[in-house]
Amino acid sequence: MTNFAVLVLLITSSALASSEPRSSKESQSSCESSLNDEADQIALEAMLRIEKLQNEISESFQEVMHDMRSSDLDTDFDKYLRLSEKFESAMSDSDWGQLNAIERSNREMIEVVELWKERKRAVEFEQVLERPELILPHRVYKVKSLRGDVFEVVFGTDLVKSFYWGIHDPVHMRAALKSIDAIYRGYLPSRANAAMGIGFLQAINKGHSVAKIHLKGRSVGSYRVYGVKQAGSRIYFVSWANETNHDAAYLSRQIERAYSRFDLENWSD
Repeated sequence: MTNFAVLVLLITSSALASSEPRSSKESQSSCESSLNDEADQIALEAMLRIEKLQNEISESFQEVMHDMRSSDLDTDFDKYLRLSEKFESAMSDSDWGQLNAIERSNREMIEVVELWKERKRAVEFEQVLERPELILPHRVYKVKSLRGDVFEVVFGTDLVKSFYWGIHDPVHMRAALKSIDAIYRGYLPSRANAAMGIGFLQAINKGHSVAKIHLKGRSVGSYRVYGVKQAGSRIYFVSWANETNHDAAYLSRQIERAYSRFDLENWSD
């Protein structure tokens, strides 16, 4: 029998015993124990809720991790394991004061694993158009743009984690959303830098050119995203910048940064 089952049995037995007929002397002492009985019942209910939550989390992680690899997913799973250990420790020590915090953490973990499930299912580019937080690093998305271009895009790990995931600044959030919209609009005609879309910089290294996502409007600030386009029709977006200050070497630095990030990324993952 697990520690959890033993504790449930003990608390339930205590609750049942407290409900049996009492003598007059027992009735006099009932007020002293009623608060403890109520606390035990509250603890039991909390434990049952946590047990249910943890079973749901475990099943969801098994579903997501079945055929998907991600170091960030592994990190979140490790957090769940530590949370489970904390729950077991609280039960072993009868530390009921920890149950509220543990239950709250489990509910937060439910949201985390549900997001991973959505990311796993969002395999089409159209599925991430309104929700950039669903983008997965290294997943290949096929784009049929509004301008009629057909190409593939892949997002680097650092770009996804720093530009698209877990963003709370409203300007940055709008920029992330608009950058996906700009990709969907497709390639920009030459000398159309004022429009939204993908432009290409006049820099070629080993047959690769640098792509730049052009955004429009003050609401998105000065954020821009850069990538490397191979000789075919696939673009690897790898870096971003907040273009508030320019100097003569700014664009050259962004080009070199894009090439460097592209070379450092382990695209075989």
